[in-house]
Amino acid sequence: MMPQFKKDTFYIDPPIKGYPKITANLLSNGSCEDAIGIIIIAGATAVPPSYYDRVGDFFSKKQFIVITFTYSGMGCLNKESCSDVGLEDWVRVDIPNVLNWIEEHFPCKPIHYVGHSYGGQVLGLFSYPENLSTLTTVAASSGYWLQTKSWLKNGFLLKIVMPLMTAFFGYCPLQLMQFGMNVTQKISRNWTRWCSQKGYIHNQKSLGVISRTAYPIVVKHPLLRIVSPNDDYATPKNCADLWRYYDLLNVVDYQTLPNEKGKYPNHYNFFHPKFSSNWNVMLDFFLLHQSKRNSSTNQT
Repeated sequence: MMPQFKKDTFYIDPPIKGYPKITANLLSNGSCEDAIGIIIIAGATAVPPSYYDRVGDFFSKKQFIVITFTYSGMGCLNKESCSDVGLEDWVRVDIPNVLNWIEEHFPCKPIHYVGHSYGGQVLGLFSYPENLSTLTTVAASSGYWLQTKSWLKNGFLLKIVMPLMTAFFGYCPLQLMQFGMNVTQKISRNWTRWCSQKGYIHNQKSLGVISRTAYPIVVKHPLLRIVSPNDDYATPKNCADLWRYYDLLNVVDYQTLPNEKGKYPNHYNFFHPKFSSNWNVMLDFFLLHQSKRNSSTNQT
């Protein structure tokens, strides 16, 4: 059955001259004025935003507006169509600009940030809007290849296949490899380098966004961390490797439940309808903290 939500595509102009426009989508089930909150999904590297349409359908039926977007540098069709965008630009430009757009257009609605993989790895490296209510990470870890379950396969892909394909094509043809959307040469090289050592982006001292960051990163907002025992990349060691950079003041940990066939989600398919029984934990988390935020606002 196809989702029943309304999906509107729009474009956000970045503040940097020459930087590509950000393509975003607004998913709703009715009037925006009737929405009880806004959910932004900052997705995983190379995953198309349409992958999150099913969970967007679920939340739109609960009176939320869901915003998804395509990171710049994803989806290029050839070398000429690729911009000079790297992974650090997503946290420097893309995510902050989408959040700014949401805050500008929905200043009175509580915002819930959901970061899948990359979207969760970069918490605290950008400013939060005033009306941010909660943070949620799904499958967030350092992704260090030697600490993944299939380390030999992942190392071969990361250190041999991706660099060779990138050098040959001038961009990384992940779509040809059936691994997601194509990405720029710079993104591919960032991805390879960052997953080849512990700490992911937080270990890249040469990046301006990191040199300006004070560690540990203090997270004051309520944070829901979602992990799965079937995740090949977000293993316990890699999760610990990421979160050692943070001081979490209000965190709830949730391990996914299996579906009716006894299977757990992998790194990517938490957002697939066959694991939708786990989505209610996010809904409850959002509603709980919206209620607390509203009570606090009314008292002041």
